[in-house]
Amino acid sequence: IVACGCDDAAFADAMVKQGVFTKLKVILHTETKTPVKIAVVHALSKLILGKERAAGPDEDVVEALCSLLLAEEEELYTCVAKVLGRMIYQDYVDLKVLLHRGRNLPQSDNWGLCDPFVRMFINGQSWDSSIQRNTLEPVWDQEVLFSISDKSEDLKIEIYDHDMAGEELLGTLTLACEILSELGNEVSHRMWATKQADVANQIGAQMNREVAVIVEEGKAAAQVIVDRAEGEAQQAYDELMEEARLIGIDPQVESKRIIAEGNALAESVRAKGKESGERVHEYRADLEADNIKKTAKRKSAQIEKIWKEKTAG
Repeated sequence: IVACGCDDAAFADAMVKQGVFTKLKVILHTETKTPVKIAVVHALSKLILGKERAAGPDEDVVEALCSLLLAEEEELYTCVAKVLGRMIYQDYVDLKVLLHRGRNLPQSDNWGLCDPFVRMFINGQSWDSSIQRNTLEPVWDQEVLFSISDKSEDLKIEIYDHDMAGEELLGTLTLACEILSELGNEVSHRMWATKQADVANQIGAQMNREVAVIVEEGKAAAQVIVDRAEGEAQQAYDELMEEARLIGIDPQVESKRIIAEGNALAESVRAKGKESGERVHEYRADLEADNIKKTAKRKSAQIEKIWKEKTAG
């Protein structure tokens, strides 16, 4: 009998098919020896308890186990009590409730806002959410776990406004256990889709911002290139126009004109420096006049060079 108790679910199924389950129930009803009854109870527990149980605890088994609770042997009724307790407990499942958010809550204080929190009740179990301050669009994203069965009470959900004067009830909702699973699947799928859409929108917005930055940087870089190209083109145009002008004039006459104008301007600057009567201004005027003469000589030499190159070509 002890060998019949096996953790292997496949072996347990095979035992049920071979009628071992029925035989164990018969032995449990007819056997008088306590060690044998304990062994049978252990073997039956392997078959009817746990996620991989191979058979259900029918009325015969439940009746036989309940009768053994009156046994005088402590070891026997203790063993039976543990099995019955597990049978009762395994009928319960976990109910996980995700409290996501609230929308369009009624105004409850003098500022047109409220401090909402949620309270849930089921099977003598209760739970309070955190309090969201000064909002009509609270976001909790909190989870709570309840134990329920097919005979559980309805899940009651109440939302309150919390303030110094006490709790003000804003609304209630009642959900029957038989629709919780179906509703949970539907809501979970919808919330998953909503969250995925939010993530996609965030990624899209970030990409748009990055593209905008890249476009602006590209425009700025392109403008720098355009400005540089326009400057170089204008410089080349001015040089060509100057060369064209010099080709049609006498270089010696043009050179002398530039020198004469430079000398005249330099003397004018020196004269103004002396008129000031201050040595500092006079000194600066002399330096400026020398620079003017040097610039005139450089332009004169450039004209002669350009003329030689053009005439040689």
